[in-house]
Amino acid sequence: MGVQLWQAYSRQDVEALQALSQTYSPCFPHLQEVCEAAIGKWQGAVEKTVQNIIQDGASNFKDVFLRFSRENGIYGFGDLQVKNIYERLVA
Repeated sequence: MGVQLWQAYSRQDVEALQALSQTYSPCFPHLQEVCEAAIGKWQGAVEKTVQNIIQDGASNFKDVFLRFSRENGIYGFGDLQVKNIYERLVA
């Protein structure tokens, strides 16, 4: 299953990842949530989330990053990854 997941992820194969996310595996207890996050990332969900945080009144990067991390930790993004997105959006 790990090989199939990696192949689907590395090809950004949304259909395969969606199908695999429905499979129960004790080795991957958060599989569905992680697959949905990966698909969302490919579809621009991270950028939309950062943009929404800014529009909701976050006035600086620190506030944006803290809220993003608290609400979207599934992505595992570090400060530099979020900062790059932040800077693109506020430029």
